[in-house]
Amino acid sequence: MCGWRPALSLRLLFSPSGVSSGSAKGKSFMQHNGTILLAEDDADDVFMTQRALLESGITNPVAVVRDGQDALRYLAGRGQYSDRERFPSPMLVLLDLDMPLLSGFDVLAWIRRQSQFKDLPVIVFTGSSQSPDVARAYRLGANSFMVKPGQLDQLRAALSEAIHFWTAKTASGEDAQLRQLLD
Repeated sequence: MCGWRPALSLRLLFSPSGVSSGSAKGKSFMQHNGTILLAEDDADDVFMTQRALLESGITNPVAVVRDGQDALRYLAGRGQYSDRERFPSPMLVLLDLDMPLLSGFDVLAWIRRQSQFKDLPVIVFTGSSQSPDVARAYRLGANSFMVKPGQLDQLRAALSEAIHFWTAKTASGEDAQLRQLLD
């Protein structure tokens, strides 16, 4: 698995601002079968992530973009992504930090400046476990920070848990309620 670095420990860090929806293995548990946007430049990581999602019973469409500029184009519905029938707005973003053209940090900062994406769950999904990266991602508005695990079974479990958590919060309106209380 080129591009995968074994994690010393599986780290899935949640912040207090959330989104998700749940179910049994073998069934899609995301509301309305919404699209997941995977912003990842490494082909091996894309393959393993898609495999882990399917094996977790997450059957939502996965739109893949390979660099930060394409992530912005997809989210904005511009250029080749202007057809929202073929490229619907995502209900969740899995975002790598180390991408060409624009970094994941740049993409995250742009997402959080857009009012239409204020409640869009963004899970930073990266090989970096460095404290400054974690802190910066949360400062920029990441909902979760997840270090890519080195084993498929760990990846499957981590993705299932994270996506379930964040989509359940969105479906229940819990995130919007929390934001209202904090404002």
